Amino acid sequence: MNIKTDGDTSGWVSVPTKAGIYNLLEYQDGVDTLIAEALLTGNAIKEIRLVLGDDNTIKKDGESFPLTIPSGSESGLKIKLQQALSGGIADVTLDFDAALSVKSEESGYKLRPVVKILPWIYTL
Repeated sequence: MNIKTDGDTSGWVSVPTKAGIYNLLEYQDGVDTLIAEALLTGNAIKEIRLVLGDDNTIKKDGESFPLTIPSGSESGLKIKLQQALSGGIADVTLDFDAALSVKSEESGYKLRPVVKILPWIYTL
């Protein structure tokens, strides 16, 4: 994961991430998982970038199919935002909508991510 803040003039800041294969359907109805944490400088987060692996699949009727993510393993999924940092601890929750994100196309299954950012929780 990489993050851009308004206080960082060098570009993307690499954030240590818990790499792995995640079954996104396990994380619903209030169930979540921590994938990264970092101490950031600046007044606001401008952008988050998730670089996804290239071994992605989708299961349908018990059978696995390759899931192609255009630019996912190269430039990554970029989420633009302008979220102020309050000087405390902020939890950022990305809500991935699997039903809207996975498309069946002639060439196979494609991931076109639909993600919303849930309200931030601050602890001072």
